[in-house]
This record gives sequence, structure tokens and C-alpha cells, in this order.
Amino acid sequence: AAVENTKAADEFVAKLKADNANVQTLPSGLVYVVETEGVGDKPGENATVTVNYTGKHLDGKVFDSTDGRGPAEFNLQGVVPGFREGLMQLGKGGKATLYIPGKLGYGPNGQPAAGIGPNEMLVFDVELLEIN
Repeated sequence: AAVENTKAADEFVAKLKADNANVQTLPSGLVYVVETEGVGDKPGENATVTVNYTGKHLDGKVFDSTDGRGPAEFNLQGVVPGFREGLMQLGKGGKATLYIPGKLGYGPNGQPAAGIGPNEMLVFDVELLEIN
């Protein structure tokens, strides 16, 4: 399953890049599209932030969201590396879609309780509300 999920992610990203000139890729492998840059300083890797987000599988099925429960506040050290790195690209008010490869998400073990498979790519729509 880990190999299949990695292959599916690679194919998804190749198509995404072919269809959208605004796709950016960081050296880590994080792929993202910025909708709004935001303003001011960007959070550091130890920042505490307040965000709205929706986490989805590649098929669009939502596995986690702040919709209906209000923004989430957390330290960036407490989230998967791809989520942390993605938020560090935005200023306050910034919005982006993050395409987090398995190695920057839950890795080869996945997160079975959340229905996330081994090396599964995660898609997060994020909005950085505050850098606390």
C-alpha cells in the first residue's frame, strides 16, 4: 500500500504541475499553491499559530477540518513536517493548498485511526489567521 500510495501521489503531482503554473515545490518535496500570500512576517518553525484548515485525501474526501468548530491553535512543532513547512511559507491572512507527500506526513505507518494509509499524500487547504 505504501508503494501504491507513493506512486499515486507522484502521478497526482505531475498532473497538478501540468495543469497549474502556480504550483511550487520545496526541496523537501512539499508541493503547494498559494492563493493569498498574507502580510508581515512568516512563522518560524517553533511558532504558535491560529489556522483554519481542511485536510483531505487525494480523492477529495475530508478527514479533518476546523469547519464548524472554529480555528485551531497549535505550535508548529506539534504537526507533521509538511504542514509546518507549508504554513511557514505564508504571512498572516495567507491561504494556500498544501500537497504533503507521505514522507512529510504520517510516513510508512500512516494514521489508521484517521483513515490515512501508509505514505499517503495529504491535501490541506489552510488559512493562517494569527502568528501568536
